[in-house]
Amino acid sequence: MKVIWSHRAKRDLQGLVVTIAEESLQRADLVSGRILRSAQLLYRTPRAGRPGRVAGTRERVVGRTPYILAYKILSARVKILRVYHGARRWPAEF
Repeated sequence: MKVIWSHRAKRDLQGLVVTIAEESLQRADLVSGRILRSAQLLYRTPRAGRPGRVAGTRERVVGRTPYILAYKILSARVKILRVYHGARRWPAEF
């Protein structure tokens, strides 16, 4: 399965990296690497994540970070919809 990123998810990732980098470039690299590796694992095991809070989605917790990947399984792809901080209020839909 191919993993693709929505424009919003790409912006989410860029924004959190910029925010973290203001305090620590090393930490920003570490967190972004964990997020990207977690997303790549979905190509082999797309159902590894839990059912999502938004209907029709799934969620993958990014290990050792406060972030969660919200995604949707499509016919031959996994689409990363958003990268959310676990403490954020979730929307009703994406």
